[in-house]
Amino acid sequence: MEPIIAGLINLMTIQGITLVLLGLLGGFFVGVLPGFTSSNAAAILLPLSIYLPSEYALILMAAIYAGAAFAGAVPAILINVPGTAGAAATALEGYPMTRAGKAEFAIAIARMASAVGGCIATLAVIAFIQPMSQVALTFGSVELFIVAVIGLLLIGSLVGDQPVKALIAGFLGMLIAAMSADPQYAQPRLTFGFIELYDRIPFIPAIIGLFGLTEMLLLAANRKTLLARSFEIVAPTDGIVQRSLREIASSFDYLLRRPILTLKSTMIGFFLGVLPGVGVTLANFLSYAEAKRTSPRAANFGKGEPDGIVATEASDNAVTAGTMVPTLTLGIPGSPTAAVMLAALYMHGVAVGPQLMVNYTLEAYTVLWALFFANLLIIPIGLMVAGPLSLVTRLNPLFLVPIVITLCLIGAYAVRSSMFDVWLTIIFGIVGVIFRRFGFPVVPLILGLVLGPLAEANFVRAMLLGQGEIAYFFRSWTAVGLWGVVALLSVVTVLRVVRGRDAS
Repeated sequence: MEPIIAGLINLMTIQGITLVLLGLLGGFFVGVLPGFTSSNAAAILLPLSIYLPSEYALILMAAIYAGAAFAGAVPAILINVPGTAGAAATALEGYPMTRAGKAEFAIAIARMASAVGGCIATLAVIAFIQPMSQVALTFGSVELFIVAVIGLLLIGSLVGDQPVKALIAGFLGMLIAAMSADPQYAQPRLTFGFIELYDRIPFIPAIIGLFGLTEMLLLAANRKTLLARSFEIVAPTDGIVQRSLREIASSFDYLLRRPILTLKSTMIGFFLGVLPGVGVTLANFLSYAEAKRTSPRAANFGKGEPDGIVATEASDNAVTAGTMVPTLTLGIPGSPTAAVMLAALYMHGVAVGPQLMVNYTLEAYTVLWALFFANLLIIPIGLMVAGPLSLVTRLNPLFLVPIVITLCLIGAYAVRSSMFDVWLTIIFGIVGVIFRRFGFPVVPLILGLVLGPLAEANFVRAMLLGQGEIAYFFRSWTAVGLWGVVALLSVVTVLRVVRGRDAS
C-alpha cells in the first residue's frame, strides 16, 4: 500500500499535473488527425524526454496515450474517419448518430465511457498489477491463437442479418492479410514485388480507406442523401456552462443505467490489453460484438445505437491501462506507445523486465496514477475541445468532402511517410465503395485483416513448439477454458442460424 500512496504523492506536484494536462491536450491533437497515433507523438517527444526525470517522461507519454485513445473517436463520430485504429468500431454507431443530428450526444457518450472505462481499468492495475503479471505469462501462442478463433466466431454476431456475406468479407480480409511474408520462414507470398507489403498490410491506411474515404466518395456521388438537418446551425438557448453540465449529467446517467455493459466492455478491453500483441482494434470489436449479442436492441446496431459507443470506448481506454501490465512487470510492450515508453526507460538507464516493479516501484505507480488522472480529466478537457470540433457537422458537403479526403490522404502518408500507403488508402476506399454497393459488410473485412496475422503466426508457432501434436493445443487449463468459450460460441452461432431459417 505504501508504494501506491507514494506514487500518488509523487504525481501531485505542479510539474506532474502540468505534464498530465500537456500530454492529454497533445493526445487530443494527435487523436483527431487520421493516421497520426499516440505512438507517433511519443516517438517525436522521445529525444526531448532525456531532459526530464524518468517518471516525468513517462507521465507525459501516458497522458498522450489516454488522450489519443478518446480523441480518435471524435472524427470517427463526426466524419466516419477513425482518428486511431481503436476508433474504427466507434464509427459503426457514432457516424449514423451524427447523420441523425445527434453528434454532440454521441461524443458525450464516448467521452464519458472513455473516462469511466479508463479509470476503472487503471485502478484495477494499481491494485492488482503483481498477480496480473502472472496471468499474462500463462498466455502463449496456443492461447493467443484461440483468442483469434473467438474473434472470428464473433463475425456472425457483428453482422447477424447477412452471415454468408459477413463470412465472405471476413475470409477476404484474412486472404489480404496473408499477402505478407511467411511469419516463420520469411518467404514472400503475394507481395507482387512491393517491399512495403513484406511485413503486413498497413492497418491505418486500410481503415482510413474503408471508412473515411469510402464515405466521402459515396457522399460526393450522391450529396442529396445527406441529412441536411445534421448541418443546420442551431443557436443555443442557454449558457455554455449550463449546456456542459447537462451534457455531463445526461451521459453519466446513460452509463449508470448500463452498469453491466460498461463493466463488461471495460473488462474485455482490460484483459485483452494485458496480452501483448492482441491490440486495441480486436478488443473494441469484441466488445462491440458482445454488446450487440446481449442487447435487447440488437436490431438497432449499425443505425446509431449509443450502447455500441459505450462498449467500444470503455474498452478502448481500458486497453491503455491493460498494456501497462506486461510493460511494467515483464518489460514486454503491450502496444506501440508502450514500446516507446520502454525506450524512454532505457534512455534513463532503467533496467526493464521482471525486476522493474521491485527496483523502480515509485516510478511505476507514478505512471499508473498519471494514467488514471489523464482518463479522469478527459471529461472536462474533452468537453472544451469537443464543442469546437463538432462544428464540422455544420460544413457544407461541397467543402466537407475535399477537406476530409485531403485529411485522409495526409493521415495515410503520415503513418510511414510513404506514398505507397496513400495509394493503398485509395484502393481500400474503392473496395469499400464496391462493398457498400453490393451489400457486403466492411467490419468483417477489418476483423480479417486484424485476426489473420495473429491467428497464423501463433498457430504456426504452436505447431512448431508442439511438434505437430494436436494435444499441445490443450496444454494448459487456460487453453482448455478458452476452447470451452469457442465451443459455446459455436453452439450459439449454429442455434442462431437454425432459428433464422425457421423464422424465414
